[in-house]
Amino acid sequence: LQEARDLMDVNMVRARDRAGRTALHKAILYEKIFITKHIVQNFKDIIDLQDSVSPLILSFAKNCHAHFQAGRTALHYASCMKDRGDLVELVVEAGADQTIKDNVGVTS
Repeated sequence: LQEARDLMDVNMVRARDRAGRTALHKAILYEKIFITKHIVQNFKDIIDLQDSVSPLILSFAKNCHAHFQAGRTALHYASCMKDRGDLVELVVEAGADQTIKDNVGVTS
């Protein structure tokens, strides 16, 4: 874990995949709490970046729209994770904007 922390720089953390997801989006999706914590503590400027995911079904989502729409922040992702209030709390405490709406007008 320390090696991963040492290798993280702002360019790596801000990099996006084809769906527009950052390392923070991915850390939350894969429920990597220590990586999520490191990113939100050290790269606060990416907390509210939105993805550009085309609709896809997330089978692990609970109490979330069946289709994941573009424009979701890390907080949107954390809010959709089943039984992971710790991720939501972590992102909120780091300063996530809870008023950001995705492309269909849903806040986290």
